[in-house]
Amino acid sequence: MVKDKTKAAGAVSPERGLGSSLFSLPLLSCVALVSAACFFFSTHIWTAYHMGLCIIPVVSPLDLGLHFSLHLKALDFVLHHPNVVAKSQLPETDPARAGAVIDAIDELGHSGTFMMNVGDVKGEILDEVLERKLREFFREKGDGEEEFLLVEFGTYIGYGTLRIGRVLRRLNLPEDQLWRVSVVSIDPSSATRAVASVLWETAGVRSLIDYRMAFSGDVLAELKEKHRKIDFLFIDHLKHLYLPDLEFCLENDLLKSGAVVVGDNLIWPGAPDFKKFVVDRTDLFETEIREGKVEYLSWTDHVGVSVFKK
Repeated sequence: MVKDKTKAAGAVSPERGLGSSLFSLPLLSCVALVSAACFFFSTHIWTAYHMGLCIIPVVSPLDLGLHFSLHLKALDFVLHHPNVVAKSQLPETDPARAGAVIDAIDELGHSGTFMMNVGDVKGEILDEVLERKLREFFREKGDGEEEFLLVEFGTYIGYGTLRIGRVLRRLNLPEDQLWRVSVVSIDPSSATRAVASVLWETAGVRSLIDYRMAFSGDVLAELKEKHRKIDFLFIDHLKHLYLPDLEFCLENDLLKSGAVVVGDNLIWPGAPDFKKFVVDRTDLFETEIREGKVEYLSWTDHVGVSVFKK
């Protein structure tokens, strides 16, 4: 009797066994697991960084490693970007040099890499408000020696400070005026210190920035002790610290009359108490809520721009 050697469609050959036919199942499961893990830890880092919360405390060492790996990924991408390499030969005073680094970081963010910068959309608001304030300051006090003090809470990889440095380069201030501008950027992360400094150097703005690897409260206490007052405050650190840090500034007379306070991420992840305070306290602030987008996403976010009246 002749056996029918025809195999039904989809039948498993004895030689191949079940393993190969089921290979795709565990593979897909692994891919799904890795994707879920990446999403979870990215969300965890974003939440921890912006809100000071830790979803699962026991993952902190892994969290730290992934956090640092994102810094290093950004650094590697920027340093090998053709436009950055080409523009790094420009003089430090040329704003296009800083612009190349900023554009490379934005490109990385838009490619899907998780980034916690103010981003290109809201970054334009920061640029506009800062340039207007600087022009006003030098128009009114250009012949004096008074310091223009800008303080940034939350450096991350130095993106916001890169934008600040580019604004200063665009203004093309004389040396005696440029050195009256003090930019103090504060972040306690060692990853920030390692990466941001290299990016600033590459962009030609390192000499403009006084980086403090410290906590915002410690630096504010130092400013109080040295009787230094703030002209421009950019707040983009832990969201639950927005209002306490602002209140410390108010209680200790750290804001100059007319000082500008810019607060990022007022919707995502949100700083509702801070937002309510600067909007409701019309005796202290004239506040405009500007609409933008969450960094490199399509979600609507708000930036608060408040002018101190006292």
